[in-house]
Amino acid sequence: MRAVTTFVGLSVGWLLLAMTGAAVWLHYTASRGTAAIYATAAVPLALVSGAMAVIVFLGMQRWIALSLSVMALAGVVVTQFPLWVSQNPPAGQRFTVVSANLQLGLADVDDLSAIASDADLVSLQEVTPEVLERILRSGLADRFPYRYARPAPLSVGAMILSRAELRDTERITGTAHLAARTQLAGASEVAVLAVHPAAPMSGHAAEWSADLAAVGGYLDNLATGPVIVAGDFNATLDHAQFRALLRNDVVDAATDSGSGYQLTYPTDKLGGIPLVGIDHILIRGFGAVQVTTRDLRGSDHRALIATLVAQ
Repeated sequence: MRAVTTFVGLSVGWLLLAMTGAAVWLHYTASRGTAAIYATAAVPLALVSGAMAVIVFLGMQRWIALSLSVMALAGVVVTQFPLWVSQNPPAGQRFTVVSANLQLGLADVDDLSAIASDADLVSLQEVTPEVLERILRSGLADRFPYRYARPAPLSVGAMILSRAELRDTERITGTAHLAARTQLAGASEVAVLAVHPAAPMSGHAAEWSADLAAVGGYLDNLATGPVIVAGDFNATLDHAQFRALLRNDVVDAATDSGSGYQLTYPTDKLGGIPLVGIDHILIRGFGAVQVTTRDLRGSDHRALIATLVAQ
């Protein structure tokens, strides 16, 4: 019986260690297929598998395996630690940016209006013609006199709402990426992008990767100046293709503010508890004070809310 217990314990320990090591590898490797993309979204869970591997091998006094488990766990911690370290934003007038996925236009517009009541800029994804009509009849229309919308059926419509004038509006690539310029507190010429790369479902992994690369290429052309990119990226900070956008001083607002995990999807399953953070607000020329989420009735995403200040 002792031999069986030892075998089972070692098997479980090595499995946990393998999962933790795979998570580190997935974080640093560009995901090429749907299975790898989905697995990479689960990398934060390796903090649990790594800790369990350490406990198993410590209890069994398997020192080599314990050392490997500690190194693997440390590798995962390194990938997640930046989310919890604030960069101390400068003093100045604060403003708010909201990003919300409307789930095929089914989200409750009144709830969205309440969430965006103090916002200066809003990025919306999955804007259908029907939900656009509801938005234009709601308090959002009065609160945000400047709007750029490209509605479309299903998931490819998008919209930008702003308290300040929107200029130079354009579609970046496809129907789900919009761009404009506006003015925000402390920054008179801000490039604003509302983005929604394709979901990496089976057969669409290459399209997902290409959409993220298109956003990155557009940002590369904006070599200088303040930028805000808000939307449902269908990617987490553990996806290498997403982190490739974080160049030329572009940073993730949640990471910049040390706000930790901001889980946004899915809220229509598992009792409404989101599992992954695939909605993001990227910034350049701004400091992030805080990033939070709010439930949005009728949507399978939580809304993402960032408080920013110009640097």
